Amino acid sequence: MASAYAQFGNNVTDYEKLIDQERSYVLKLLRTTTPDQIFNRNELQYTASVSIEELSEVSKKAQFLYASFHFINREEIDLSAEWTTYTINLIDRICICLRPITGRWIWAHSEFDEAKSRWDLQQQYKKTAVNLLKALAEGLEYLCPVFDNVDARTIVEAIATYLLPDDPWCTSESNRIAKVLIDLYCPVPFDPEESGARILAETLRPVFKSAKHRNVSAAGRLSTSREHELRISFDTDDESPWTAQRPEAASLLHFVLSSADATFMSNNWPLLVPSILAIMDDQDPVYKARGCSILYLLLTNANPQVILVTGIAGIFWDALMTCLTYLPLGSSNVTVTDAVKLLDISYTDLIILSSIRSQDTASKTVSKHLVTTADAREIRKRQAKYLGSIIMEGIYSGMSLCGAQVEVAELLMAKLGIIAKNMEITFVVYLQVSFVMVT
Repeated sequence: MASAYAQFGNNVTDYEKLIDQERSYVLKLLRTTTPDQIFNRNELQYTASVSIEELSEVSKKAQFLYASFHFINREEIDLSAEWTTYTINLIDRICICLRPITGRWIWAHSEFDEAKSRWDLQQQYKKTAVNLLKALAEGLEYLCPVFDNVDARTIVEAIATYLLPDDPWCTSESNRIAKVLIDLYCPVPFDPEESGARILAETLRPVFKSAKHRNVSAAGRLSTSREHELRISFDTDDESPWTAQRPEAASLLHFVLSSADATFMSNNWPLLVPSILAIMDDQDPVYKARGCSILYLLLTNANPQVILVTGIAGIFWDALMTCLTYLPLGSSNVTVTDAVKLLDISYTDLIILSSIRSQDTASKTVSKHLVTTADAREIRKRQAKYLGSIIMEGIYSGMSLCGAQVEVAELLMAKLGIIAKNMEITFVVYLQVSFVMVT
């Protein structure tokens, strides 16, 4: 017997459009035929060096599976136990196919881009991903009664890959489906923190194992020994595993930290610090912005004392100050859009970090409930110093170099206003500099 896919896959993508005779035949087929005769799950895959034609074929198969399970769910058809096992295995395959194709992704396309073939391939993948997510949604609905047998980590990871709309493998449709799915299946029956811990341990740890910073020890602390002489800077070329082999790694790290608490971050500190710095140190301003967004989650949710005691605050500060130099100058490849996104999150992180660093007075960390009047003055003084350096090394320099770019200038002035509010009376020292910038 020919498979249902062979008979209907090329011209029927919605079983609701089948005529009554065809619907009766399909219904009988589902109840009397083994799942692999309906659709051979081993066909749902593509090669490492995937082609547009392969992706197009996977897209058609995903469309067929979506229609099949939609029909099963809508008609509330009782199927054999074999279908449950088949569907669990099928969903595992769909989740693997939902990993963005390997290779550095192109975030913005130019008609003169030499990588046009790569761009076309990635555009086809985006279409394929939408159909895969639709098939996943219907498959999960079918498996609802037996979720105990489903690998939560694999499914949550696949969905989380499409939760950030700015990712180049996302479309508005795939992002919408992912948000619906994560709301439906997290936290019940999936525990996001438990799934996040598994994603970090089983997926991200192997990807970021080569991420080492010359000034960061293996424990995620400021290196105080000769160990840093044996460590190397990040390998930021196209073969870095977090940009090429698993390009969704940064997005998954963002997802994990978005639901993590201070204890989770402290327990995983040795992995988180070099991973975040590796993403921030990438040459692509879009990746740098993603790294800064992940750092924002760390700065706002981790215990500030951990950041200070480990001595890592200064390294984060230096990495962020480097981000401020990515300006849309005539000789650079940084677009205004990318610059605004990167500068926005970088200044936000720096302002938060200035508050954290200022709490370390006289080489000792000060708990809020133990702060004396003298300590409070010292904290304000230190924060003013850090904020002042942001004004002079970041905002003033940025305005001097690209004040003609209206979007950038507006952002810089908005950040200056936030800094002024934080500095209070001490901002008067920078009034003259601010007047020069405005004029």
